[in-house]
Amino acid sequence: MREYHLSHVSKSFGSFRAVDRVDLRIRPGEIHALIGENGAGKSTLLRLFSGELAPDTGGLLIGGREARLAGPAAARRHGIRIVHQELSIVGCLSVAENVMLGHRPRGTLFHAPRRQEAAARAALRRLGIDLPPGRAGAALSTAEQQLVEIARATLGRPGLLILDEPTASLATPDADRLLGLMRQLRAEGTAIVFVSHRLDEVLAVADRATVLRRGRITHRFERREMADAGTLIAAMTGGAALRRLPAPAAPPGPELLRLEGLGRAPDFQDVSLSLRAGEITGLAGLVGAGRSALAEAVFGAAPARTGRILRRGRPVAPGSPRAALAEGIVLVPEDRKRAGLVPGLSSAENMTLTRRRAGLPRWRALRREAAEMGQGLVFRGRLGAPVGHCSGGNQQKVLLGRALLSGAEVFLLDEPTRGVDPAARADIYRRIRDLADAGAAVLVISSELQELTGVAARILVMSGGRITGRFDGPDYDETELLEAAFAGHRTAPAAPAQAEGP
Repeated sequence: MREYHLSHVSKSFGSFRAVDRVDLRIRPGEIHALIGENGAGKSTLLRLFSGELAPDTGGLLIGGREARLAGPAAARRHGIRIVHQELSIVGCLSVAENVMLGHRPRGTLFHAPRRQEAAARAALRRLGIDLPPGRAGAALSTAEQQLVEIARATLGRPGLLILDEPTASLATPDADRLLGLMRQLRAEGTAIVFVSHRLDEVLAVADRATVLRRGRITHRFERREMADAGTLIAAMTGGAALRRLPAPAAPPGPELLRLEGLGRAPDFQDVSLSLRAGEITGLAGLVGAGRSALAEAVFGAAPARTGRILRRGRPVAPGSPRAALAEGIVLVPEDRKRAGLVPGLSSAENMTLTRRRAGLPRWRALRREAAEMGQGLVFRGRLGAPVGHCSGGNQQKVLLGRALLSGAEVFLLDEPTRGVDPAARADIYRRIRDLADAGAAVLVISSELQELTGVAARILVMSGGRITGRFDGPDYDETELLEAAFAGHRTAPAAPAQAEGP
């Protein structure tokens, strides 16, 4: 096993220096956390490790010898594998084919479907992943895609495995299983770079942590020095206190959206709920519970087959996102790469997509609207740059900004802080509170119970495609929330949800 050493590397994009003289050593058999605010330079550093970018100065040493990486293929030959935050599953290929992308079963020269499927089964079994090898990539949930990507990356036992926000789309049980896998790989001698904004996970598994701020390393922690999340947050933010979400400005107002017995088997069925003006409602549940499918149905992306949607008491049936927007309903989707952003456009253009009308856009006015929205969202970067070059936090703010500019009254926010650092989360939470205070109805879908208990006035829990629990805040019992989340996965009949209105 060898040490991987980025030696005094720098990387600039035009006049902007993303990485500034960073010296980072990753030892064999360790989990090394790389943390920092969005835009701190983490993604650029990972791309230098993986051969996707070449440094302007400095270089990579592997086992003490200089390694010039001409691209990702060269990095893979040196035992470096990376699982990006934005996933790259090929929808038209099966699970087995996606696992084996870039790999060939031993002893074969050509495509051998049976050998390929057997090798993929073995890789999935080793990780404890229970997925049919023949299932299409397009049919996988975001969490399932993440697991397939990790199975692909660990084929051939890499020397260095880079995981960029691997648990961001996973509910607690799946995230815990992945952390267990990381410990297993560490015991086998694999070096792991772990990027996560879930600091409890960093504290649970990391042997060392390095903090980046504005492209430079500001702190290095050994395990014994990582006392708590507050220590890490102070290092990430330079000691600045994070803003807390304020209490609601007024009691909730009239009902803006009501679902009655909404269903689209097998994704969800018989879902009834109500969203009121000025109220933030949380929607919790495990991966596969049907939360995202429900939000897509309300937004018209994949309409429901049974039940009714009422907007201010009037039945509506959005058959498309355009129709939903016309009804004042907007969705910020879970998968920002596949369902949210247009990578070829700038952040400003992405932010103002819902403001376009037939004919030539009023681009000067739209740019001004994007600039004002970016300032209000504390957007850290250039709005004129391609959105694909932005950090995860800035991309999330672009999606939220687009929703805000849509003029909607009902906001469906699916994992709104996925892969976002604590400071950027505070900005997003503040904006969510502002939305409710302005009279909007907000539904926040999240796999993180702590997030929901911190922002929501009440929490609904889905399991097995149904609402299995309804809880009023502010004092939530996490055990009760988890019991409701697992209710639809039990063999015995689930306990009834709390008796109250939809």
